[in-house]
Amino acid sequence: DQGTKRWADAALARPVEGHFPPRCNPEGPVAERELLEAAREIDVIDGFFELRYSENCGGAFSILQQQKQSLRRPFFYAAYLLSGLLLMYFFVKLRENEKVLLLAFSAILGGAIGNAIDRIARSYVVDFVYWHWRDAASWPIFNIADVGITVGLALILVDTFFLAPARERKAGVARTAAPNG
Repeated sequence: DQGTKRWADAALARPVEGHFPPRCNPEGPVAERELLEAAREIDVIDGFFELRYSENCGGAFSILQQQKQSLRRPFFYAAYLLSGLLLMYFFVKLRENEKVLLLAFSAILGGAIGNAIDRIARSYVVDFVYWHWRDAASWPIFNIADVGITVGLALILVDTFFLAPARERKAGVARTAAPNG
């Protein structure tokens, strides 16, 4: 994730001077961070998929983006801390036959760490993957860490609706087949 974001900085953005206020911290000094803006876009699949530099000051789907950094920063730090602790708790509770959940929690934790590194180091998250359908519809710009989080959540849903019931049925059959002692 961090490597792809460094690539996006180098290939898709350019430094900007004399630009005030900084987009992600309008109440702070310009010197607080290096200012970058989109320099070019790379069409991967015309009308459908492109690489485009973007700085996301907010969370998923840019929530809280319009809020002051003095509100956003503590909110996101607390969210990263609580979600990390919750994921570690789930890791400890996993059983050996819950390998899909292990993969899911790992993907989510990896994505959260990737975005947390950006938020701590830059005060914003670099996004650069843009899916759209011509000019008719688009998905918010995202990054590889977001992919990890999304895949992890999808795996949790698969486990919840398909794999967990199968595990429970198998455990129930094993209990009824065991001799009473």
